[in-house]
Amino acid sequence: MSACVRDDKGAEQTMPRSPRQVRREVQEAVTETVRDLPIHAVRLAMFGVGRALLLSDRVTKDVKQIRESGVRPVLGRWKDDAEEIAGALVHRVVDRINGNGEADVTWEPETPVARPPRKVSPLSADSEPAVGKPAPVIEPEPAPVAVAEPAPVAELPVPNYDSSTLASIRARLRALDVAQVQTLRDYEQANAARADFVRMFDNRIAKLQA
Repeated sequence: MSACVRDDKGAEQTMPRSPRQVRREVQEAVTETVRDLPIHAVRLAMFGVGRALLLSDRVTKDVKQIRESGVRPVLGRWKDDAEEIAGALVHRVVDRINGNGEADVTWEPETPVARPPRKVSPLSADSEPAVGKPAPVIEPEPAPVAVAEPAPVAELPVPNYDSSTLASIRARLRALDVAQVQTLRDYEQANAARADFVRMFDNRIAKLQA
């Protein structure tokens, strides 16, 4: 209930109830409801029997109507009944709490409490310490392979040696001594390394040394 006070002109003014008063009224209403539970239980049992009979009759009529005109009209009536029952229950609860049917309870939202900012670690994902991770293995660069430079063509005892055929060189070997044939053999082994040329030079050297 709301408290009534008079102003300077003598007019009555209704003061809003505090949350403590509303809580006390709710507790009193709950206490009265619990005290009247046995009586309500008997009434509910009698009411349940009557409602069960009415429900059975209602179901019989609904089944008959479904067979005759389809299920849509029955579903529409069930929806209207459910809305009516829900509205009646809401009004009864509000009337029970307020006493006179005036829902003047003012709800005040709670003031949010400021939370302190979360501390961020100075270590980021990129600066994560490498604990337990093996150090990268740096493979040494391979040492350059020393390639023997071919002897100048002018020093060979056979002119135009690189473009000469096996037969032409065999014909010219007859005019060469062991040192000159050895020079050709070394040059061939260091450059093209053709097996038939090297074998020809070895045979000629063996023949000259015999």
